[in-house]
Amino acid sequence: KNLKNVKNIKIDLNVVNFKLISKYKIKTLIHLAWPNLDDFENKRHVSHTLKYQKKFLETIIRSGCQNIIVSGSSLEYGLKEGKNSEYQKTKPVCSYGIAKDELRKYLQKLQIEYNFKLCWLRIFFIYGLNSNRTTLTNLLVKSDKEKKIILNNKIKRDYLDIHYVAKIILKIFKKNKNFGIINLSSGRNIFLKNLHQ
Repeated sequence: KNLKNVKNIKIDLNVVNFKLISKYKIKTLIHLAWPNLDDFENKRHVSHTLKYQKKFLETIIRSGCQNIIVSGSSLEYGLKEGKNSEYQKTKPVCSYGIAKDELRKYLQKLQIEYNFKLCWLRIFFIYGLNSNRTTLTNLLVKSDKEKKIILNNKIKRDYLDIHYVAKIILKIFKKNKNFGIINLSSGRNIFLKNLHQ
């Protein structure tokens, strides 16, 4: 927030208009905004958020943006265990995964008409301290001797540190290429309990 070369602009994604967006002359967009991430089953992901995300991104594209990086989700793959390939068919089952998958398809259709570069980052399980969210990984990081958290010792996930994710996004940003879909993961299964050690 205090960097001299960064200008903060507050925009409500629910009330975006072309005139407002076009005055900023955005050439590259890293899009990470999405509400209700603590509730993947919330129906508003599909019924409300998806509609406004489509409108916002289409407005950005129509205003001349040539390079868009969007955070997708591993939940687009659905209930699949094991390795996932960018080329395999998606089968989302939760509302959040369905909405993200639909947004990707929508952007790929817009790409034909507007010819912009797109990088769709299917990000796997991020961890890192964020006091604004009550995720299980945050509870683990904050937990002390007074708090005991019982974990299922059999569950493994592909966890990524938030700082690593940020570095990769910046590298992709600097390349300014049409990467398409990228699975952003460590490629390793980690027990959740091991994140706390």
